Amino acid sequence: MEGTLLQKAGGFFVHNIPTLILLAALLLAWRKEKIGAIAFIFIGITATLYFHTYQNITTFLLLTCLPMCIGLLFFRNARQRK
Repeated sequence: MEGTLLQKAGGFFVHNIPTLILLAALLLAWRKEKIGAIAFIFIGITATLYFHTYQNITTFLLLTCLPMCIGLLFFRNARQRK
């Protein structure tokens, strides 16, 4: 692990960007469930198109289906509350 402390911190931040995006979507979904549900479904669609997850079933299930299922569950919960 070579590099300066600043380079290591930069690498740490870059590798945590997807986690921060999911965290932001989760916080949004707790406040406004329908908008958060749309955000999670959008994340799943974006993962499919950007990472070509449709080519491998395992990556499709992990990177696409999980966020989309989370989005659908938030959307279902928002509809049940009304």
